[in-house]
Formats: sequence, C-alpha cells, structure tokens
Amino acid sequence: MTVCLVAAVIRVSVRPLHVLATGDVHAPKYLDMFREALNNCHGGDVMLLAGDLVLRNNLPMMPAVVSTIRKAFKGDVFACFGNEEYAESEDEYLKVHEIRWVRDEKLTLHDDRGSIDLIGSRGSLDRPTFWQRRYVKNVWREHAERLHRLREILEKCESQRKIVLTHYSPTYLTLVGEDERI
Repeated sequence: MTVCLVAAVIRVSVRPLHVLATGDVHAPKYLDMFREALNNCHGGDVMLLAGDLVLRNNLPMMPAVVSTIRKAFKGDVFACFGNEEYAESEDEYLKVHEIRWVRDEKLTLHDDRGSIDLIGSRGSLDRPTFWQRRYVKNVWREHAERLHRLREILEKCESQRKIVLTHYSPTYLTLVGEDERI
C-alpha cells in the first residue's frame, strides 16, 4: 500500500476550537441515536468521527449519515476509517466530499490560540482481532506499519497541541468502561 502523507492548513475559527466527536454510528444500527445526540448538541467548529460510520461496509448508508450530520451541524467534518469501512472500499468513501477523511496523515487546524495538529488514522492494535487474524491477509504487518507511520507523523508535528483521531484506541488506558480483552 502506498501512503501519501499530506499536510493541509484549515482555518476553523477565531476563538478556542469547539470540537464535537463520536464514532461507531454503525448506520443504520445507531443512526437514530446519532441523530438524537446531534439534535442535543449546540455549536461546534469541527466534528470528528472515529470510524465505523456504517455497519459492515454498507457504503449506501453514507448519504443518510451525511444528511443526519448536515441537518444539525454545518462545520467541517473529519473522519478516520474504522474496521467497518473495509480497506478495499476506502477509495469509494473518499468520494463522500462532505467528510474529510484523514488517513495516516496530519492536517493543521487553527483557532485564536494558534495551530492544532490533527492526526488521523484507522489506528492499530497490539494484537489484531480473531476475525482479522483469520481473514485479513498480512494483518500483523499492516498494524505494525500503521503504528510506525503514526509515530513518524507525530514526530514531525510542530504544534504543541495535537488531536489524534483513531478508531482503535492507542492504549487500553483510554478504554473507560470497556472490557480490556476487546
């Protein structure tokens, strides 16, 4: 896989950045819950979506996800891929222009305090899931390479403020309420 590291600068606001973030919408499964949550949010400069926007690579659900977002939120939307957006379909997801997919790259956002590096990636697991080990060719290498790319990107970040957007948690320590074995 060839990965292009891209840097872009995006002027977001002239005050401290207000971020809305979620993941695992699994449309259509939790789309109504997502809609309800968005209707209870007020404001926000950017929205971050941490993957699994659709259930089992159900790409035809993306217009419903985008429509749900746009009815409640008009700002910039950034997303990383999850395991439910299958790797072989990533190019099709990239065509959803309402969402800026951040794939092993860094973008730079700005607010009145300066720059904020936004690093996005599907992320990696220290041990791929049973399903991945069984069905995804070279999954161990893929996860190790993605971790290496993330380290390289983070080392090149210039801003003191960083947001790392990944589907897979970077450490079990951030999995509040989750079973560590997962």
